[in-house]
Amino acid sequence: MKLEIDYASHPAFRDLTNCSARSSSVARRYFDEVDETWRECLTTRFAGKTNEASSLFDEREPPLRAALVEALAETVDETYLPFLNDALAESAQAIRKEISYVAAARGRPRRYSAKAEAISEELSMKGAIAFRLGSERRRRIAASLAPFMEQLREQRRTNGGARCFVAVPAWGEHWNEVKAFVRASHVEEGISAFAGYPLELVGYALTYSHPDETWYQNCYGDIGLPTAATVQMHFDQDNLSAKSMLYLNDVELDAGPFSYLPGSREIIPSRSQLSFFKGLGTVNGEFAKAKRSAETSYNRPLFIDPSLRPYFARLPSELQGSAGPGDDVVDDTPLSKFLRERERPITSQDGDLALFAGGETLHRGGVTRRGERWALQMMYKEPPSLQQNIKSHLRFFARRIIKGPR
Repeated sequence: MKLEIDYASHPAFRDLTNCSARSSSVARRYFDEVDETWRECLTTRFAGKTNEASSLFDEREPPLRAALVEALAETVDETYLPFLNDALAESAQAIRKEISYVAAARGRPRRYSAKAEAISEELSMKGAIAFRLGSERRRRIAASLAPFMEQLREQRRTNGGARCFVAVPAWGEHWNEVKAFVRASHVEEGISAFAGYPLELVGYALTYSHPDETWYQNCYGDIGLPTAATVQMHFDQDNLSAKSMLYLNDVELDAGPFSYLPGSREIIPSRSQLSFFKGLGTVNGEFAKAKRSAETSYNRPLFIDPSLRPYFARLPSELQGSAGPGDDVVDDTPLSKFLRERERPITSQDGDLALFAGGETLHRGGVTRRGERWALQMMYKEPPSLQQNIKSHLRFFARRIIKGPR
């Protein structure tokens, strides 16, 4: 089964537009040909040939996009069309960036350890892997984060059910402990082998999940549709994003553990279409602001606002989707049953750190029914080059010179 939602029959959208001509051959062609170009550019033929791979994508994608935007102009509301164009452009840029990174990395092949290769294979086959941190190290990390944990307890008391999180600086005892663990466990090396280019831990946010949170609930409460059993199943923004979730307390099934669908690649109909849905999520938020939609802690303002749904409902079916499709899956449907039966949680019994390929693995976490979950949401990015490090040090010393001695 493919992860496709028929919005023409969805209770929140089915009465908003005439669905007799919903499909677009131009949109289908766009995604099919961009997918094909994407696959071609990631082959070993372009190893080390970053400019050639990027040029091939630049040659093929823009004319396809122009044709699609022209076709959309005939049916899409003129105020919404520029935002769709931005979503297509953002998606294309993300794809091009991935092509450039992978082609460049393959031009300077690197040998990985057997452990890193095993991690990469697990991520490719299943989408996630668990690591055990150890109770004493976990205790030290949590103790070092105590001031930030108190901030989140205050958020719980005062934010009215919004998400509880705080950015944590990448230094101090907690950072040293976490960084040492991910390196000793070959986490950074493993995700680098998976992605095809070097990645390292660059920072994290502390998140606090508890039963008082309501920010992800009642998207379609205005029509009496309950929060979906698959709520918050989503894909991360970057196409090859690597993330991990590190538990700071014992997390059981009801406490909102990280969970995922093994082999999610198999249920994604189109990689470029999913990339577009990610870009669409960003611009939908901007569109909601432009339309002066009421502010909400829910992360998909166009879907929760009944006045904005018609703009989405009039899109060709190929352009209707979300990076968070779980919120739109109606309970008691074959798709809902399929997703829930295949969902696999990672609790504290499985490990303390869940590493996952968030860009192409359907996953969720923090939907807490009982208890609480303290976790670090960890981000990995390409390490700075030698030139970037030199520039950073020069800026540092320049600021010291300007400020003078103290």
